[in-house]
Amino acid sequence: METLLYSIVRFAPFSETEEFANIGIVLVSPSLNFFDFKLQRKKFSRVTHFFGETSPALFRAAVGNLQDELSRMKRVSNQNMRQPSFQFKDQSVANLMLQELLRKREGMIRFSEIRMTVANDAASELDRLNRYYVDKEFITPVYTELVMEREIRQSLKALEMSGRYSAVRLRDGVYQAKFPFVHQSDTGIADSIIKPISLSQERPETIIEHANKWVYAFKRLRTARRIQGEVLFPVRKPEQETPSRYAAYLEARELLESEGGTVVLSTDAETISREFRLR
Repeated sequence: METLLYSIVRFAPFSETEEFANIGIVLVSPSLNFFDFKLQRKKFSRVTHFFGETSPALFRAAVGNLQDELSRMKRVSNQNMRQPSFQFKDQSVANLMLQELLRKREGMIRFSEIRMTVANDAASELDRLNRYYVDKEFITPVYTELVMEREIRQSLKALEMSGRYSAVRLRDGVYQAKFPFVHQSDTGIADSIIKPISLSQERPETIIEHANKWVYAFKRLRTARRIQGEVLFPVRKPEQETPSRYAAYLEARELLESEGGTVVLSTDAETISREFRLR
């Protein structure tokens, strides 16, 4: 096992807000004099959309310059891998380069503090870290919907309506489904439900399948007269709208609306607030 050091590369175009997006990883092994990196250069729309006023050209230029700088550092480090005795006060060339990168920068590219990990293979660990911090593999539909639930809970609290809803598991005797925001009548029938749904999956068929899952739940519970009231679906759409993903997203919305639900974007705070007050 090797001890590895890494830093997360961040794009921060507005120093005033201190907001940033993870766009890459730099990883070194001081003992092996290993230096390598990964940068997100193609799938950048999520970054430019997040910052709104940031143009794609500006992002590409900043990342392109960093790519050149890191490539030069990697070449120097690789050359000195053949000279393990080339040290400066017990520090490898790769480690010195990482330290240099982390010096305070005034531009749009920033670096996190140095972090440590342990792995058998440095290249494989670099891939894993990039998938986690940049590609966000941990973000599953369940995770995304939990984040959406937290946002809705905060909105309800701001509107002084948090006491109106509670998490309830509705059953028809055989089938059951849990909903995070349910208002029940005195008879125990759900007369108002808010169910956040993520429609941002990578594969178009998965978007439709996820919508179908909840359409089935509502249809079955309505038939059993466990749900008789209004349903609000705050949804999250795909960040990168390829034609197939966008078509799947629209079809998924239609499926939810066909069950009598009101579908709104989870980012549309004004509409959601209005819908909350109507319920």
